[in-house]
Amino acid sequence: MSKPQVTRIGCYAVISEYSRILLCRLGEGMVHRGRWTLPGGGQDFGETLKETVLREVFEETGLKVKVGPLISHSSGVWQLPEKDMHSFQFLFTATVISGDLTHEVDGSTDLVEWVEMDAITVDNAVNIVHRAKEFLMQPACLP
Repeated sequence: MSKPQVTRIGCYAVISEYSRILLCRLGEGMVHRGRWTLPGGGQDFGETLKETVLREVFEETGLKVKVGPLISHSSGVWQLPEKDMHSFQFLFTATVISGDLTHEVDGSTDLVEWVEMDAITVDNAVNIVHRAKEFLMQPACLP
């Protein structure tokens, strides 16, 4: 019997200040548990990409943000034990407008922190974090 084939659209926020980026740690049950990811996640039916960013950032960080321009997109196919997944990832810039930093409870992440860019490594962060860091390290983005 063949596995289900699923398409997933994920929308993420690249939120930075000075030499730091806001990241979430993947929690229990996640493939890359313990590694940093960007705040964001899967699109709900009927949401726009930016609405997904707003909801996911608030769920994972407690912060309300203003979503800026799309800075990166990619797709890939993963063969997981329970399903085959075609994933689309959209990264947007965002700025904090209000709220208090809070950790997600019973979600895909378990910690949110401002992380120094120099502390991000191949071993402690997933690929989209490295794409965000690459964008932020461009001369036009540096303070």
